[in-house]
Amino acid sequence: MKIRSLKFKNLRFDSGSFVCTDSSGKNSFPFGATKPELATLWMQWEPNMPDKPHQEFLQFYKPIHSRFVKFCSSMAYGRMETQDLVQETVLVVMQKWDRIEKKESLLAFMVGTAGRILQNQGRKSSRETGLDAERDSLRKLEAQTQDPSLAFDIHLMFEAMKQLGEKERECLVLFEISGFSVKEVAEIQQETETAIKSRLSRGRQKLKAILEDEPPVKTNSATRSPAALFSILSIL
Repeated sequence: MKIRSLKFKNLRFDSGSFVCTDSSGKNSFPFGATKPELATLWMQWEPNMPDKPHQEFLQFYKPIHSRFVKFCSSMAYGRMETQDLVQETVLVVMQKWDRIEKKESLLAFMVGTAGRILQNQGRKSSRETGLDAERDSLRKLEAQTQDPSLAFDIHLMFEAMKQLGEKERECLVLFEISGFSVKEVAEIQQETETAIKSRLSRGRQKLKAILEDEPPVKTNSATRSPAALFSILSIL
């Protein structure tokens, strides 16, 4: 499958299908559109290409979309824009769609792909860029929650989670925030359910200890428990 990568304005998942937006931000077109004048489309199918791969991908992706976006939102916090991470992941997966043998394992493939994109982003980002991303993420949290105190608590927890191992952080985000079951997380991380339960327990304990022992002045430290914050994030 050949997919042409172009600059894009926006790509969103709407009513079970991807929609691209042109540079004006007003005109939307189906994901598979091949209009030559839309220089800002994120990706286009080659002319005359059947739409079957697109529809097949959507069939597998639609049930996991909302939870995958929630996963990306938490993992990308302070590192890159959620929308950018989702879009880049979808692009990579679409480019490799014909080579993915186990289509039913799409979620695991996408989670792994998103993780590699974040790692690459981290290597490219400067300290100044990282601080800007963190401040921007906190501002968005404040707007989303309409509660600066709650937003700051969530911010502190996300910062503390960066001190966990990659697998532990991913496991907590998948289970506690994104709403995947232990069985699903086990399939994604290619572990036994017993191993996932142990990883979740260790991750919770480490996160609690980090938040309790953090150097910042106690009056500025998180006032809500990780469990309470996870519960809030799961419904945001």
